[in-house]
Amino acid sequence: MADRIGVRAPLDELALAQPKLPSETADELRAAIIRGRDALARLSDAVGFDHVIEHMDALRTMAAQQVAAALRRLPDGVHEGRQLLDDGGRMRRAGLMV
Repeated sequence: MADRIGVRAPLDELALAQPKLPSETADELRAAIIRGRDALARLSDAVGFDHVIEHMDALRTMAAQQVAAALRRLPDGVHEGRQLLDDGGRMRRAGLMV
């Protein structure tokens, strides 16, 4: 089912092709992808594939609108953020120029 909407291969390849992905993390990610595919199949069986896709598209549109609105509220300039990685890795910095 997920293959019909182009989820399976691109997500698997992108997520699991990370060069420093620990095997334990990769296994957890594979399991999560499988659970997500199974849930998508069950939901599609319950309410119909087209209905699921319609709502997924609406969620993507709403998320894009919310991100665009949040970015518009930022003042002009360079903004920087830091985040600790959940695996205890070093901090990463990301910059955004508005």
